[in-house]
Amino acid sequence: MIKNSPASFINLVDAYCKLLADNNTKVQIRAQQSFEAILTMPEMGSLLNSNLTMIAQALSQNLTSTNPNVKQQGDRLFDLLEEVVITESRGNTNALLQPIVGCLSQPQNKVAKSYLVDRLSSKFYLGSDLNSSGRRYEIFSRPFFLSVL
Repeated sequence: MIKNSPASFINLVDAYCKLLADNNTKVQIRAQQSFEAILTMPEMGSLLNSNLTMIAQALSQNLTSTNPNVKQQGDRLFDLLEEVVITESRGNTNALLQPIVGCLSQPQNKVAKSYLVDRLSSKFYLGSDLNSSGRRYEIFSRPFFLSVL
């Protein structure tokens, strides 16, 4: 059982986010490898879930890398983060919507915008869902995402 405070965890995540955004590819790859270990620790789920904005921003910067290994591992880490959110939220991925949409507005994420929009449209409730009366309703529509670009 992890007994450190959430404040200590925020400091740890902040440090990893800085390493994930480092200009040195070797540093990025090593940070990605060790951050993957954190993402796969079940006891870290609630702490990760409470710091999604910071984590999503760091991972989206990996998607802009010109190094294919960094980019591919960044994509994989986003998938792992998604699994953590789904597990912590009991099947609901909505917790990642706001952090990813926030990343879309960041100027340094211009290269990653198309990837992030694809992620939103393929994995998050783009389309219809059932409301409380059993009828379908639109949660988001493509023009919403395209207007962000």
